[in-house]
Amino acid sequence: LQHELLLGDDYLIGRSKGMALLDDSVPCIITKVSDGAFQWLDYPHGRVVPFGRLGQGPDECLFPSSLHPEGASVGFWDVNRRRYAAYDAGSLDESAKLAPRFTVTDSLFHFEVYPLSDRTYIAAGLYEDFRFARLDASGRFLEGIDECPYRDAEERAVSGLLRSDIYQGRLAVSPSGDRVVHASLRAEVLA
Repeated sequence: LQHELLLGDDYLIGRSKGMALLDDSVPCIITKVSDGAFQWLDYPHGRVVPFGRLGQGPDECLFPSSLHPEGASVGFWDVNRRRYAAYDAGSLDESAKLAPRFTVTDSLFHFEVYPLSDRTYIAAGLYEDFRFARLDASGRFLEGIDECPYRDAEERAVSGLLRSDIYQGRLAVSPSGDRVVHASLRAEVLA
């Protein structure tokens, strides 16, 4: 790997929550906490383009996560609205239109939701009986996957909801959508 400065100090971005490459070489998207929901770093043209809006309106999002390229779109999970939506990657600017894909109506609480190659989704969140959830194309629960980690028999006896909170982390999906990795935030666990 070789470091290459893409944008100088004039384009310093703080408080980023995540990012995703749209393709192997050009723009990446960064989620933000303020001044709009997202920013597209158009470094060939030396500009940062905001798109998406934070808020409670129908075309706005409250707490975006899980930013992921999805063909010609950029998808994301809105934790507070419990909605997976996307923007057309070809029209990322202030007028970009939100295209909701599904809203989850069951009792499961997902922190992250990512698409997989088989048109299903993988989710990580607070669950009692499993570590990850697999959802269908409409966001309906298909199956629980794996068990939350534990150090010993005493910790295994603790509620799965508590263990899933303790061992929560960051999920990533390969560009091909057929491999997943999860790194815990508070423990030395990589699965």
